[in-house]
Amino acid sequence: MSGIFLAIVIVMGVTLVGLLVVDIVVTIKRRDNTLTLTRLGRYFNDHLLRFNAFVLLLLFCVVWVVPLVVGVLGSFTSKWAFEYQPGHLFPSDGFTFDNYIDLFNQTRVDGTTYPVGNWLLNSFIVATASTFLYLLVAGAAAYAFVFLNFRFRDAIFGVMLFTMVIPGIATLTPQLANIANLGIARTLWALILPGLGGVGGMYLIRQFYLGIPKDLIESARIDGSSDFAAWCCLSGNRYSLCKDCFASWVVGTTSCGRKSFSAQTTWTSGRCKWASPTFQVVVRQTLWV
Repeated sequence: MSGIFLAIVIVMGVTLVGLLVVDIVVTIKRRDNTLTLTRLGRYFNDHLLRFNAFVLLLLFCVVWVVPLVVGVLGSFTSKWAFEYQPGHLFPSDGFTFDNYIDLFNQTRVDGTTYPVGNWLLNSFIVATASTFLYLLVAGAAAYAFVFLNFRFRDAIFGVMLFTMVIPGIATLTPQLANIANLGIARTLWALILPGLGGVGGMYLIRQFYLGIPKDLIESARIDGSSDFAAWCCLSGNRYSLCKDCFASWVVGTTSCGRKSFSAQTTWTSGRCKWASPTFQVVVRQTLWV
């Protein structure tokens, strides 16, 4: 594996040096007024900054993808290769599915099998439901703060922004008490509902809405459209102007919802029929169960 990483570092170094050389050559030819004599020269004259950004982002993507590739290949590596040939992306005994087979066939002390399939299904349900419900709530709130006029609109938005500086651990006890009082401490709703009040996504969507001309909404109102219909047209159809903004937030929200360890271990009871070992860290004194 060290050889592969060394090769990646060398390739990245050569690419950066080549990029620097290209920039120097383009700068010199611009000074001599000979850059635009060829088609390639005209391209670099007009898109040099974009070319540099593309190369740097491409290198960043390679660095970001390498750990993912290592993890995926490692999951198909046998236990023998891990023990006696560590650090090899391509083990000498080949790839195997034994690790996944062992994962789904783990047994408890009493001989029963762990419900790994249920755990994966629960993670999918929580991540998907929390993501789309949050986008629904945050998108509607962002629309109201941009396109609707009501008293204390800016003041309310400022207070909501201020809550972003409050650490999540500081609000854990009130949320825990609310979940216990609502009677959802042993359900998946305990993992879905608390995240719907986040301000970060609403702020991101609001900033995107600020770039949309308000005349567009006024035209829709003149044509008889309601604000709800106008918001649905902005956010909910195949020609949505906000699909890129929503898609970027979906990636982050899905990832955070899937691996929210503190919520899983705190807001679900150890006796929950769908709880995994991660879920079974119980705070019974706080949940009053």
